[in-house]
Amino acid sequence: MVSRLSNISDLADLDGPVNLAVGIFDGVHRGHAAVIGGACERPGTAVVMTFEPHPANVLAAKSAPGRITSLEHKQHLLEGLGVEFLIVVALGYVMTEMNTSVKIIIRKDTAINFRA
Repeated sequence: MVSRLSNISDLADLDGPVNLAVGIFDGVHRGHAAVIGGACERPGTAVVMTFEPHPANVLAAKSAPGRITSLEHKQHLLEGLGVEFLIVVALGYVMTEMNTSVKIIIRKDTAINFRA
C-alpha cells in the first residue's frame, strides 16, 4: 500500500536514503514506469512526488491537457510499480517548500535521491 506524505518536509522522517521520482505521471505509461523504476530499484525508500491539479491547470488553464487518470487510480498504478510513499503537491506549494536544507542529486535516469 502506498502511504501519503503530507508535504516535502516529511521526507526527513524516512529512514535511509530516499529515492524520489518527480513528475506529473498522468497515465503512468512505460516512460513513467522507467523513471519510477529507477527510484524503486535502488536501495532505500521509493517515493513519488506528483502534482494535483496538473501544473498546466494553474499556469495556463485554457490550454491544459485533460486528465488521463484520477489521483486514486494513479496511486493504485504507482503501488503496482513498488512505490512506498506518495507526495501530492500543487505547483506553488513545491516552490515554497524547497529550501537550502535539502540537497538534490539528479541521476541520469531522472530519479532523484534526496539527502537531508
